[in-house]
Amino acid sequence: MLTGGDARDMGFCRDYDLPVFQAKGLTFGCIICHDSSFVEPAQTLAYQGAQVIFSPHYNAIVMAGMDEHRIKVRNNHIGLAALLGVFVVRANVIGMGTILPDDLGYGDSAIFDPNGVAIAEAGLFRERLIVAEIDPAVAARSGTARRDELPDRVRSQLAETLQTYRRTDPTRAPSGEDYGGRR
Repeated sequence: MLTGGDARDMGFCRDYDLPVFQAKGLTFGCIICHDSSFVEPAQTLAYQGAQVIFSPHYNAIVMAGMDEHRIKVRNNHIGLAALLGVFVVRANVIGMGTILPDDLGYGDSAIFDPNGVAIAEAGLFRERLIVAEIDPAVAARSGTARRDELPDRVRSQLAETLQTYRRTDPTRAPSGEDYGGRR
């Protein structure tokens, strides 16, 4: 789910594969930055059995829109954790003037449990290693979007829709202004 700047200015390419991985008895997946603004990438990972979703970010936001953006993105992660019944591990850069003199990378890295509760946090503008013990059984039975109860027809329809999704106006790439400020 690249922003216009990601695709146009930075030359990143779109890849719609959403694989899950396993390590130490845990299934996890990864969404990156702007992906957390949409439920579908995380939902697809959860339906594939992900119990933990990693969400790295590189938010360098102009100061005027920084706090509004931070709150929205944080709430997106809380919502994904609670809705999908997964742990969400959010990491974000800290910095000042990384792209322009007046932008901030505000940090706010956190780990949210399947109820959307922060169980580890670095805080704003703090570089820290945060850790949390994750019980795979908690993620497997939590959340309102119970993966084991999703009807096969709905699961198939979701998969088909995601595979054939195309932007309604493919000539218009989203810009930073579409997301509350320059990214």
